[in-house]
Amino acid sequence: MKAQEANLLAFLQGPKQFVVPIFQRNYSWTRRQCEQLWQDIVQVGKHPGMGGHFLGSVVYVERGLYHVSSVPRLMVIDGQQRLTSITLLLAALADVVEASGASAEVNPRRIRHYYLFNSEEEGEMRYKLLLTRRDRDTLKAVLEYRELPREASERIKENYAYFRDQLEKGSIEPQTVFDGISRLFIVDIALDREHDNPQLIFESLNSTGLDLSQTDLIRNYILMGLEANEQEALYERYWYPMEQRFILHDEDGTFDRFIRDFLTVKTGVIPKIGGVYEFFKNWHRQSGATVTDILQELHHYSRYYLYLIAPQTVDNPQLRSLLSDIRQLRVDVAYPLLMAAFEDYDRQLLTLEELCRVLQWVESYVFRRAVCGIPTNSLNTTFAQLIREVDKENYLESLQIALLTKESYRRFPSDEEFVEQLKIKDLYHFRSRMYFFRKLENFDRKEPVVVENYSIEHIMPQNPNLSDEWKKELGERWKEISAQYLHTLGNLTLTGYNPELSDRPFREKRDMKGGFAESPLRLNRSLARLDAWNEAAIVARAEELAALAVKVWPRPDVDLRRFGFGLEPRVKLKDVFAREGDLETARALVQELVSRLDDETVDRLLSISYRPGRISVNVGQWLLLRFSRSGDRLLVSLTVCAESCNLDGISPEERERFAERWSSGRTWELVTLSWDKVRALPEDVRRAWHEAVDHARRTFSSWKGSTYRRFHQEDLEAELLEAREGDRDADYAEHLKGRVKEIFEQFRTRILQLDSSIREEYKKTYIAYRTTSNFVEVVPQKDRLKLYLDIRPADLDDPGNLARDVSGIGHRGTGDVEVCLDTVEKLGEVMELVEQAYEMHS
Repeated sequence: MKAQEANLLAFLQGPKQFVVPIFQRNYSWTRRQCEQLWQDIVQVGKHPGMGGHFLGSVVYVERGLYHVSSVPRLMVIDGQQRLTSITLLLAALADVVEASGASAEVNPRRIRHYYLFNSEEEGEMRYKLLLTRRDRDTLKAVLEYRELPREASERIKENYAYFRDQLEKGSIEPQTVFDGISRLFIVDIALDREHDNPQLIFESLNSTGLDLSQTDLIRNYILMGLEANEQEALYERYWYPMEQRFILHDEDGTFDRFIRDFLTVKTGVIPKIGGVYEFFKNWHRQSGATVTDILQELHHYSRYYLYLIAPQTVDNPQLRSLLSDIRQLRVDVAYPLLMAAFEDYDRQLLTLEELCRVLQWVESYVFRRAVCGIPTNSLNTTFAQLIREVDKENYLESLQIALLTKESYRRFPSDEEFVEQLKIKDLYHFRSRMYFFRKLENFDRKEPVVVENYSIEHIMPQNPNLSDEWKKELGERWKEISAQYLHTLGNLTLTGYNPELSDRPFREKRDMKGGFAESPLRLNRSLARLDAWNEAAIVARAEELAALAVKVWPRPDVDLRRFGFGLEPRVKLKDVFAREGDLETARALVQELVSRLDDETVDRLLSISYRPGRISVNVGQWLLLRFSRSGDRLLVSLTVCAESCNLDGISPEERERFAERWSSGRTWELVTLSWDKVRALPEDVRRAWHEAVDHARRTFSSWKGSTYRRFHQEDLEAELLEAREGDRDADYAEHLKGRVKEIFEQFRTRILQLDSSIREEYKKTYIAYRTTSNFVEVVPQKDRLKLYLDIRPADLDDPGNLARDVSGIGHRGTGDVEVCLDTVEKLGEVMELVEQAYEMHS
């Protein structure tokens, strides 16, 4: 490596050609960056006493990749953005001066011959700078001042126009601009491929890619070390077609997520999205695969990923329909499993019918869980594990068993649970409500109804001021019936006549033009036959539609008893309680177990499961902290679970030794509390929790940074204490009453209906709503609610100007955007802002 300071114009002068390799990203400087470059150049041009201005480094391979010719061809590793921007400015300067004759000192011909062209060469060798693909043709057209190509590079076109516009204004003399360019300096770094590693240097200069996407880094890693002709061949055959597949979907990092999910298929491990590049490098080195092999496989799997993100590209109508439904449910976490299934289908391990059943089970699994309000934070690992749990020889049976034997927060809800939750769920505010009604209406229908042409109708009106006719229809308990059933399955349907139906009595809704009796929708058939709409009718219709939903979202029907499984969840805890010592014994046991495990393994195994009256927290491979209610007592115990010794990462010898020693299982009681005391004094539960968990945490160094730690204390308190009414000692307690409480209750109902994974937490100074982290905090005040949204002010679309940037002002919430909610009428507008914050965290 040779590194030296150089004047930029001297660096460009002389016969040479800088070639941006085909795998580098396109020119991407924005107007803002060009404005800064212009200001820096004008500043140094106006003030000669300032000396020079440092522009940055230009790194290139001096020899080893390109054949020697009369004009040295230098492969640019870093600095193409700076070189391209300076080239555009020099071209604009030459063009403006030549057109206007405004400066005798600045010579356009000299600028072109010295800095833009190799004047003695022809063809492509004539250009000092050769960019990639579309950028290349656009830059050539700009330099030669001819018509731009049909698909011109927008950034090159826009930035050239910006520089030309600044020069044509005439407020800055061309000589000042040229003087400024003449005082630009760079660090000239020349690499020799025989002695240097361009990829390592590239990573170092880019701070391991903080300014580049993970895909950019992977592409450079794969192609940078190859000969130029091989680079181009592999890029054109494999990488470029992948880029084109994702080009319409890559604004939000689709390509990065594809490679992450590809690596999950291959390894069973889910890389962090910001660490995909490092994970890819390690996997590649361990796999021993050639660059060609890896590109072939990536290209192959990218076709499956395109099916998932763009179902319209699938030819088979049945597959296209199933994938569209899954896409509408936004089940990105299932993509590794689905890519593996498509690969197995291509390898003829699955028939088309079997592949469709796999897709249907995934859809049912996700949707049933959403209806039942089961948290979604574990789904990514669940789907990744399913890939390994499938027996390719008994594909469907093994997948069904794997799904049906999932327990606790990973469970596949039974028909009974699904039906019961579906009948009582607030479906009107349910995130997937139109998906739900579309699937329900079109089940077994060859001529599907376009549900988007209809709106949701409340059969019993949602107007709180019900008419006398409706009160009579519902009976004496009309107020309770309305509160209980208003937004539930039995009372909702679809109509194209929502304004006309309005709050009319039921019989008018049934018999009027466009009413239920005339409706072409199946959902309305039973309504056409009814004479009254009351509690019994609502309940009966909910039963009818819930029974249909069981068919629409079926559960696998394999008989687990044939495979040695009972119908009830398998027992994992020993019932043999051997009291031996106290917390010191427990700590010694934890230490003994952890000595057999590495921190990374332990961190992956932490989990939490629920049973009626009991919570079990897995704090190691065979160790559980157990919180259970026994009569009027709360027991906190630590249990060894030898029989669950069946996980990866442990040698057979270690399993055998452990199982032999702890074959009978042992439990240590750590804390016993009166249940009444638990209800009255929640700090006792917190103390019990901390006392038990902290002993484990001190030993497990990985626990401290574990993503699970955030959830455990809140889950325990919510399950055991059912703390829903907030802290009576909270700073805001005196304000949460009357009209403010009414506003809060309606806001709370709307926000909890966004998704079943949303949790509500009462803090001392605010009430927080969160998924994996807070997305909004509520501070009740005397006559309003103050909301703090956890979203950058610049990212918020606020057409009503309801929000205020409080990032530099002291406030109680963690969010930097403040919104005031002082009337129920503003709730709709405010919820649109809240949903944006939620989307940023979901």
